[in-house]
Amino acid sequence: MDGSYLARRWWLLPLAAVVVAGSIGVNLGHPGPIALGIVAALLLFAVERTPFVVLAHGLVVGTYFAVGGDNGPIFFTIPVATLLAALSFEVRQWLPSVLGSGVLIWAGLLARGLREDVVDISLWQSFGSGALVAAAAAIGSSRSRTGADLRCRWPGFRRRR
Repeated sequence: MDGSYLARRWWLLPLAAVVVAGSIGVNLGHPGPIALGIVAALLLFAVERTPFVVLAHGLVVGTYFAVGGDNGPIFFTIPVATLLAALSFEVRQWLPSVLGSGVLIWAGLLARGLREDVVDISLWQSFGSGALVAAAAAIGSSRSRTGADLRCRWPGFRRRR
């Protein structure tokens, strides 16, 4: 990872810090979910190398939930992984990994929901995460397709110089 990557994706550093601190905070005394939360945060730095990292991320996050990891900022990593993939690759390259990741995360949430008898909450969390992933995919795909930064495209709008 070079300096130009961190210059472009500087916002991943505070996000990773929040996810790591949050994973530690909500899972005190449970080293498995803490380690998985840290790995999920670190995987975000590798998504732009290959879209298959999103699938690995889904496996890590799904496992986090399956082993009993508590709710926390790990949810932030799900749409961010999708956004990074959508910004970096063509849809046909990242879509299979994002779909597979979604299935793995859903399975982890379902396993936790069944074990803790909170399936209804897990289903709502799956639905909400899916909506955020869809939004992140749409934003990332539209931006990467146009090659433009997110600026106003309203008719008659002129950018000041």
